[in-house]
Amino acid sequence: MALLNDLSGREFIHWPLAVKAMIWITLFLFILICGYFLMWSGTIDNYNRSVNREESLKVTLKQKLRVSQGKKELQVQIQKINESFGELLKLLPTNASIENLIYDINQVGSSKGIIVKTIEGMGIQQKEYFAKIPAKIAFRTNFNELGRFVEDLSKLPRIVTLENFEIKRATNETSNAQIDVIVNANTYRSIERQSR
Repeated sequence: MALLNDLSGREFIHWPLAVKAMIWITLFLFILICGYFLMWSGTIDNYNRSVNREESLKVTLKQKLRVSQGKKELQVQIQKINESFGELLKLLPTNASIENLIYDINQVGSSKGIIVKTIEGMGIQQKEYFAKIPAKIAFRTNFNELGRFVEDLSKLPRIVTLENFEIKRATNETSNAQIDVIVNANTYRSIERQSR
C-alpha cells in the first residue's frame, strides 16, 4: 500500500519498471478481452454458422448430385420409351386398312362357319396419340367356333380387342348348341400417320 501511496504523487514516467509493466500487461489483457467480445466473438459465431451451413450444403449437394445422375438415367429411359412408342404408333393402321379390317373380321368369321349378321361402326374416339375405332359385331355360332374366331382375330396383323360380350341362346333354332353373340371389337389408328 505504501508503494501505491508513493506512486500517486509521482508522474507515470517515474514509476518503477515492474509497476509500469504490470499496468501495461493489465491494459493489454483488458483490450484483448474487450476486443474479443466486441469484434471476435461475432466473427467466431459467424464462422461456426458458416461451417455448419457448409456441412448442410455439402449434404444437399450430394443429394442433388444423386438426383441429377438419376435424371440422366431416367432421360435415357424416357428416350427409349418414346422411340418404342413411336415404333408402335407406326404399326397402327391407317384409314385404308380400317376398311380392310372389317373385311378381315368378316373373312375370319366366315372361315369358321360363323354367320355374321351385322358389323356396325360406333364412331371414332380420339385419344392423344391414337384413335379408337369401335365396331359392334352380331353373329350366330356355337361355343367352339366362338373360341376359334377369337383366336384367329388375335392373329390379325393389327390390334383388335374384344369386349362387352353378350351371349344368348339362339332363337328359332332346333339345335341348342347355337348362340347369338353381340360383341364390341375395337381397333386403333395412329393420328400422326393419318395426318401425314
